[in-house]
Amino acid sequence: DGTLIDSAPDLAGAGNELRAARGLDPLPYARFRPLVGTGARGMVKVALDLAADHPDFPAVRDEFLARYQARMTRETVVFPAMRPVLDTLRQRGLRWALVTNKAAEFTGPLLKNIGLHAFFDVVVSGDTVDRKKPDPMPMLYACEQLGVAPADALVIGDSMNDASSGRTSFLPI
Repeated sequence: DGTLIDSAPDLAGAGNELRAARGLDPLPYARFRPLVGTGARGMVKVALDLAADHPDFPAVRDEFLARYQARMTRETVVFPAMRPVLDTLRQRGLRWALVTNKAAEFTGPLLKNIGLHAFFDVVVSGDTVDRKKPDPMPMLYACEQLGVAPADALVIGDSMNDASSGRTSFLPI
């Protein structure tokens, strides 16, 4: 999310569905967009001003995730500039992995629906290993699965989580 695909419209849509179910008016897309990288925690906070430590949060988070899963490919698209990048990487025979904090139950169907499932040699979802980015574990696991030494890998990302995970996983260029 954010590097290859723009899932913000569907995440915001699920947030506004939470609001509608409670008789609240929708929020502007611009309120959700900055917090897309924070996942369900951030979307629920924006939608209903409900923090993760609130006793109702787990149930509302689960409701948000169910709503997101039902609509996750309605408006989500591959960033147009990324298609040539994907094609070039494949044409050059480079092996590569997708490392995301999104749970596998969402990652696989989403990649298949938007036509990206065949581009990756390895997919590491948020629940593939015990820890998520910014911890280096998912990146190191991806390297292991690819048979690539971390020093020979390159991280491409769009968030501080990506930068931090890459910085602690790999030697700087």
